[in-house]
Parts: sequence; C-alpha cells; structure tokens
Amino acid sequence: MNQHIALYLLESPQSHPLQYWAFEQGHLVRIGRSWDNDVVLSTPYVSRAHAYIHFDSGDWYVTSISEQGVLCSSRKFRTLKLLDGVIFRLGQAGPHLRFSNADAGALDATTLSHEVPGASSMHLDEGQLMREVGEIVGDPYFQRLKAELARLRRGPHEAATAEYPVEPPPGPPRGGRGPA
Repeated sequence: MNQHIALYLLESPQSHPLQYWAFEQGHLVRIGRSWDNDVVLSTPYVSRAHAYIHFDSGDWYVTSISEQGVLCSSRKFRTLKLLDGVIFRLGQAGPHLRFSNADAGALDATTLSHEVPGASSMHLDEGQLMREVGEIVGDPYFQRLKAELARLRRGPHEAATAEYPVEPPPGPPRGGRGPA
C-alpha cells in the first residue's frame, strides 16, 4: 500500500499540473480558500472550507462540506471515491484537481510540494537568478526601453529629439489678426 498521496492543481482537465501537494497516508487533507487548510486555493469559486480527503477502509474519498459540492464527469457528489488519476472539480466553476496515490518518489519535483503540511519546500537558485537578470539587462531591447524611460522622465520639453520633436503650440492663422 502506498505511503503517500498527491493532489495536483490543473489549469484545465487536460493540462499539466500548475502545483501539487503531497501528504502521508492517514493524514486528513482539508481543502478550501481559508489559510488554515492543508490545500489553500485562493479563488472565489472555492468555499473557505470546501472539502476534505480522507482514507477509510482501504480507499480514499473526497467529501464536500460546501453546498457547491465536488464534481466529477459533470456530476455533483457529496462524497466521491478517489481512484488513482481521477480528476474532480470543486464546485461548478472551481479549479480542477487530480488525485494520485503514487509513491512520493514518483512525484514531479519541478512544481511546489508540501510534503510536510504547512511547510514549503521552495528553493531559489541565486546563481540562476543572477544569470537570467544579466541576460535581460544586457539585451538591446531592454537597453532601448531603459533609454526611452529616462527620456520620458526628463519631461516633454527637455526630451525633444529629432526622432520625437515637440511641436510648438499653434499661433494665430497666417495673414490674420489675433483677437481684437
């Protein structure tokens, strides 16, 4: 029997995961918009306390505690048995989630994982960050944008160039007289 489960947040039912969470077997997984849930989904289509995933008699289930319910194959459920790979939705317009009871070693480590409830395992590669910033700043397009921004900050009268001349305000018509 697998020791871990995973829950994948999908952009659409056919898409790649945007994020995932991994949990140990036996852990009650609370899902909702409120920050005290194990899986926090900040979208107005999810209730503060929307659903929970639990293990019972050898099977995994998701139970909705929201009136919006849980949908699978366009059918609304209060409790849905979760098989490996099943995709369900939180309410009619809420996000799609895919359940997996795969071993944690098989999980995709390129997305965010919460292997310990509430503890993030994100890591910033400072070297990669500095290389990417250097590439952006050194790019000719970025340099042109930077020069244009400096020109615009100087103001319209000081920033006039042959490329961007400032037109003088219109005067009285030629040959005519001004106001009497």
